[in-house]
Amino acid sequence: MRKLLQLSLIFLMTTNLFAQNPYKEVWKRTDLFSSGDYDPTRGLVWNPITDHLLVVSRTDPYPRILVLDPETGNEIGVMDTTNLPTDIQTEEGIGQIDIADDGVIYVCDLGDKDSEMSFRVWKFADENATAQLCFNEIINSGEATNTREWYGASFDVIGSGKETYLYTSGWQNNQIAVLKMGGRDWFQVDHFIPVPTMNSARHGISVLEPLGNLWINGAGTTDPPARLITNTGDILCEVPTDTMIGGAASETIHWSVGKFNIISAVHANAEVHTINSIRYQEDELGTINLSYFGPHSDTLNTGANINATAVLRYDNSRHWLYALDGANCITALDLNSLAKVTTPRDSGLFAIQVDGQEKEYTHYEYMGKDGDSDFYFTWSNSMVYAGINGNTLYAPYRERGLFLAFDTDENSGSDQMPVEAASIANLPFNADVIVQFESDDYADLATAGVDEKWTTGFVYKWNGSQWNASEITGFDINYGAMTIIGDGNGGLMTEVAIARNPVALGEISALKMKVFVADVASGGQVLKSFPNDQETGHGVSFKSYYQFDELGDDLLPAKIVKKVGTATAIESNKDIRAEKFFLSQNYPNPFNPSTVINYQLPMTSKVNLSVYNVLGKKIKTLVNDYKNGGTHTVEFNGENFSSGIYFYRFTVNEQLVGINKMMLIK
Repeated sequence: MRKLLQLSLIFLMTTNLFAQNPYKEVWKRTDLFSSGDYDPTRGLVWNPITDHLLVVSRTDPYPRILVLDPETGNEIGVMDTTNLPTDIQTEEGIGQIDIADDGVIYVCDLGDKDSEMSFRVWKFADENATAQLCFNEIINSGEATNTREWYGASFDVIGSGKETYLYTSGWQNNQIAVLKMGGRDWFQVDHFIPVPTMNSARHGISVLEPLGNLWINGAGTTDPPARLITNTGDILCEVPTDTMIGGAASETIHWSVGKFNIISAVHANAEVHTINSIRYQEDELGTINLSYFGPHSDTLNTGANINATAVLRYDNSRHWLYALDGANCITALDLNSLAKVTTPRDSGLFAIQVDGQEKEYTHYEYMGKDGDSDFYFTWSNSMVYAGINGNTLYAPYRERGLFLAFDTDENSGSDQMPVEAASIANLPFNADVIVQFESDDYADLATAGVDEKWTTGFVYKWNGSQWNASEITGFDINYGAMTIIGDGNGGLMTEVAIARNPVALGEISALKMKVFVADVASGGQVLKSFPNDQETGHGVSFKSYYQFDELGDDLLPAKIVKKVGTATAIESNKDIRAEKFFLSQNYPNPFNPSTVINYQLPMTSKVNLSVYNVLGKKIKTLVNDYKNGGTHTVEFNGENFSSGIYFYRFTVNEQLVGINKMMLIK
């Protein structure tokens, strides 16, 4: 079971749940250019600043850079290519396009030492600018004559300003040329990186950081595998061809979701182009570990195979891949079946992985809070799921346990605990199932490693007159329940899955639930309680609980959940999202450098309004205080932040009301 990182972006990874194609096609275009007998489309990039797709054609009959709407693939404009050459042949036309970290757009053509063809690079300050030539040279490294020194087939740009670097290679080439921005905005050859075999970087270069490690991929007379190499050409990792097909003729790209790093490539040597994705991780010794990441995809059914060229680009705002085929085909692919990402756009759902034998996963719905801990819950047709963050079970200085008490019908059960868990006087209902997870001591955690440690415990079931106990002995849902503890960091979860089978919950005709953390020893105390009505301490008699008025069989969040108890009467846990609370879209949007956000409250409430970047990192807290009912206005000044997409997240009384997207353009 994996640990969870709780940010504005919460991530869920799954490997084999979807045996079918995990790359869901959103839209496809095969009519952008008049392809004729050649493959015009060679370059594609998603511009995060403008949220546009930029697509390069080599000839049509002259070079063009189309601007597309990424949501639909529809053409919404064309860039000014006045300064690009027009009297050129197909093999000499502009082909690749990429965007530096500062938003400058670069395009290149093909250069070949043997044919005395200069490698040329042009730059656009933005989508409205004209092209400026910034490199024009026959690259000659002085290597042996068996090196073709063909450049421009692969192209990656990283960095900004004077620290912008261009990486390029091509056919029959055993090295990568690295160019760096110099004086008068003109690139110079900085150094060469040898690659393991000829054509190893013909189609794919994906640099992790300037002058750092890079992923490469290619195809030619051989089909070299994808590799991770250093800036000096040393091989750090080689992807087995039975995991990712060798010779994938694409720009191999790396992308990240939370703590997960993924590389993707396209095998384009047949009419059906296959996408592969591999997860990789570097351990503390520097060893690169690979893991299988979903089945192959045959989504890109282009019906043509011209020069077997393809490009992939990742859109981290939609969690999509854009795949370009050299035969004039562009496809948008939704990755949520492969790697589920719940973003701030998704109304506050909390997604984590309960990674058991069947790779179960689900969305979590926010339920309530106790101190530094939040409680989440939902169900599938086979399990119920719970999650508690904060410093919960992980506490080596005292023994404690996590208890989940359930009333699954109206006819039986007991309000007494089956074991001495603190000095609990009674439960708020007649429970018929109680699940107890025991705390692990510090030595066990240090030996096993927190990230892969689960707890043991018991499932207690009421048989009509007494409690029967079944032991939970391992990481296996067949024992009725399983969990893995948090590590004391407030962002990591204690994750729980409880089976809806005869061993555990069984049939459910109605559901009431109480969750609490308590000292296991007799005479101890209740430490946390959900719902929280100050039900902590010694001699507690619980009075409140969660009641689920609907419990379907789909993998969905709770629809009707009530907190019931004498201390709180009855309140809906979902009322917070009704129309009485309102968050406006910022104005102006896009903005530079300031924008205004309005929100409305019907009553005095605790408000938090914070701004996050696309990586889920909080960059600014605008409001964190109690505010009176009425309309409120707050200003966000982005003067000290870079251009790009940001999200602002609005919570009231610690429950999410809404999250909107805004764009800063400088």
